[in-house]
Amino acid sequence: MNFRVRPHGVVLGAALLFAVWPAATVAQQPGGGRLQLERQVWARFGEIVRERLDLSEEGQRELAEVLRTYQEDREALALREAQLQRRVVAEGILTTRDAAPLLTDEEAREILSEMEAIRDEERRLAAAEQERLLELLTPSQLIRFYALREALNQRTRGLRQGGVGRGAGVGRGPL
Repeated sequence: MNFRVRPHGVVLGAALLFAVWPAATVAQQPGGGRLQLERQVWARFGEIVRERLDLSEEGQRELAEVLRTYQEDREALALREAQLQRRVVAEGILTTRDAAPLLTDEEAREILSEMEAIRDEERRLAAAEQERLLELLTPSQLIRFYALREALNQRTRGLRQGGVGRGAGVGRGPL
């Protein structure tokens, strides 16, 4: 079973929280906090995207609006997937004393059906978002945008896995 929470929009939002290391100190300061940090990181990512894709301010605003439009759906979908994953782990591992699973075949089929529904919804969201983005960006700009977003996600994974002090340095990479 290849089941994992797919990062897409939710991890992008989380990734943006860690993309700009100096901004992270805001969360540690009185009056700072996550919301302010998130705004700063989104603003910085928007600046990078605008510069690298050669967008006007209006183009940048339109791009941000399209991304926001799909963000809420992606967050809800990621939450659903995380809850399902926790259920799979809990019910798939826990057994009674006689080693019989706590999960019936019918319940397992329901979980598998939900997993497929989530994957279908992820594909639908990705296709709809891409269609909207292609109304604003050329295909080559969209590929560059995807590359920037993936670089940001990789940087975030590096920070989570190794921390800044372990070679996942913030100043490295295309961002």
